[in-house]
Amino acid sequence: KHASNGSYAFFRTQGNDSLDSIEYLIQQSWSDGYGGVTGVSADALGQYADIPGVPQGGGGEQGFWEHNSILNHGIGGYLIFGDGFGKSTVYQEGAYRECLITGWLTAIFEEPSIVQVLENEKFDPFWYPLVGNWTWDNAYNPMPGIEKQWDVANLSIIHSAGWYDIFGNYQMLTALSVNKTAQINAVGNQILVIDPGGHCAEGGEIRWKNATFGAKQMDIYAPKLFKGAVEAKMANKVFVAQDYIPYNVLFY
Repeated sequence: KHASNGSYAFFRTQGNDSLDSIEYLIQQSWSDGYGGVTGVSADALGQYADIPGVPQGGGGEQGFWEHNSILNHGIGGYLIFGDGFGKSTVYQEGAYRECLITGWLTAIFEEPSIVQVLENEKFDPFWYPLVGNWTWDNAYNPMPGIEKQWDVANLSIIHSAGWYDIFGNYQMLTALSVNKTAQINAVGNQILVIDPGGHCAEGGEIRWKNATFGAKQMDIYAPKLFKGAVEAKMANKVFVAQDYIPYNVLFY
């Protein structure tokens, strides 16, 4: 639509464009009102930002339930090599990995984000603009290590991760978080695929055996998942991912 509201910030508000697109698509005469989200790497980060509901102003002033009605038109997802833990991704195990993070952000033309994340090394509301009345209580769930920001998520997602990947550990935690703390069509309906490698699995220095076998299997299963989710929605039934994919977690 070329006119998204709010101000752009990587990790925080890049989902605004997707929300505008979803709103536009579901209003078209040829649309059945349902859709899905997909993305690889930086595009997956944008979708992980969409899932909780991004306030259009970009500053969290209206809370993360603002776009719940739009987001509920999304019934499935296939997200590869990304996560929903912005702070932990940049400061992995508490440290800023200069070569890894600066090199990555520079390579994807996000140099302004380097300044922003370095200015916000302390964990503060910069990392949670999705919640209007930000507090420690509403940013976290009492379950240790499981974030609460996906309360509004209501879709089944295939999370394709890699052990040897910049997002690997945190994508696994994202999948577990959504699987435990989201709405009825999301809880228990997240599929986590873990391959040996990651971004450079087939072209990097390490030649992993069967490096993307799991992801290639999901290329087969993803259409079935989307089809089943749409059918369940149209029949007003609770969606069960295991009816279409006989796994919760795949390890390769």
